[in-house]
Amino acid sequence: MPKLTKKNSKSIAKSKDDQLEDEIDEVFSDDAEDDYFVTKSARSKTSDNTLSMLGRIMDARELSEMRNEVVSEKLEEKKRLLAQKCEESFDRWEMELSENCSNLFIYGVGSKRKMIEKFLCRFQSDVKIIFDGFGPNAHVKQLLFAFLEILVSQGISIGSLGDVVNIATHVKRSFESTRYRGPDRIIVVIHNVDSAAFFSVASQNVLQILATIPQVKMIVSSDHISVFQRWDRVFSEALALTYWLANTWEDYSHETKDESAPLLASSGTTDNQIRGIGFILRSLTKNARGVFKILAKSQIQYGNDGGLSYNDFYQKCKDQFYVTSENGFKAHITEFNSHHVFISRKTKDATCFVIPLPSSSLKMILDEECEKDEEDEEEDEEEEEVEE
Repeated sequence: MPKLTKKNSKSIAKSKDDQLEDEIDEVFSDDAEDDYFVTKSARSKTSDNTLSMLGRIMDARELSEMRNEVVSEKLEEKKRLLAQKCEESFDRWEMELSENCSNLFIYGVGSKRKMIEKFLCRFQSDVKIIFDGFGPNAHVKQLLFAFLEILVSQGISIGSLGDVVNIATHVKRSFESTRYRGPDRIIVVIHNVDSAAFFSVASQNVLQILATIPQVKMIVSSDHISVFQRWDRVFSEALALTYWLANTWEDYSHETKDESAPLLASSGTTDNQIRGIGFILRSLTKNARGVFKILAKSQIQYGNDGGLSYNDFYQKCKDQFYVTSENGFKAHITEFNSHHVFISRKTKDATCFVIPLPSSSLKMILDEECEKDEEDEEEDEEEEEVEE
């Protein structure tokens, strides 16, 4: 390595000074000033593209709908696979009910209503009692009334029975008596047994008594993960339950139908009332929809004077075979009153039931119901063809 001498260091310092002077002269030269003004005066280049050339831009709502559609497609595929997995257990469920004398307890995430209805197609010849425990006005008496209707149809008299436990005990004795000539098997389906309808000790005792009736087979469902902690071991053993996990991830559309009740009770628009009543009717049985149609047609025919008294209403429903007893009729009236679909209006002669909607709105509802009934009939025919 060459040794750095004093002479060499002076030459290096001088060269740096010369370089700095050259840079200063270049900055302050006349050519630099000319280049500056030429650069600033030159026309800047811009693009000829405009926003209109991009086409229509999606707003936030459309973007959200597209995203939900993509997510919905994936979710529907997963729900289909879950439903298929649940259906693979149908044979074992049927064996538990038929041969092992056990009742089914179905729990998991998502509504299990459609899945249970599909499973019930295997018991076409059996009598079925469906109890929706998720309703705000659901009570164990409604379940008992269904049993009493069967007894009345067999000519078994019913007197004053007292509280619900006594009624359940009477029902059990009647089904076990020699006078009973009714169906050999009754499928009782209780949706959401974890609801407030079965919080009390009395309601649980009723459920326990009904489960011991020889002709009764129970299918109960639950969504609450801690439902097992609410029952003691004795109660669970008395019901003879076998537990089945069935995650469906289905929407709770039927279970949340009571959310529309405030719309009917409040001073909402007629459109909201029509949608609310239509949603409620779709969640009810065919006989319940028939009860509604009788009153709606009466109002359409006679206008504001088309309300029906209790006795006339009951007789019309009985003539059309929508109800078989007064207890069943009362259950339908209670259901519609709880949703504010029916209201009571006092007249000079009696108290009449009316639907608080104009005739034009009632016609729209009935037209939609007719279309739905036709679709249901077509689906039933297709299912019968598949079974054949």
